[in-house]
Amino acid sequence: MSEEFQLALSLLLIGMITVFVILTLVVAGGRLLVTVSNRFIRAEETEVASSAEDEEIPVAIISAVVLHITQGKGRISGIRKMD
Repeated sequence: MSEEFQLALSLLLIGMITVFVILTLVVAGGRLLVTVSNRFIRAEETEVASSAEDEEIPVAIISAVVLHITQGKGRISGIRKMD
């Protein structure tokens, strides 16, 4: 093998190892952040936030469906719960 080819292969190997190490550190840091944040968040705050989101999710879904079906021309004038 020529000297230039060996240099190219060594640079390729060093670059790939560097990328692997950095991505491993990013994944490990992300997992650590999620674990720490989940441990210290109060359960009460999570329950209050989820109950407020439960009302908004169906409205968002209905709005998205209407916009998709009418190709952006339809508008929702009101949503009523049927008894």
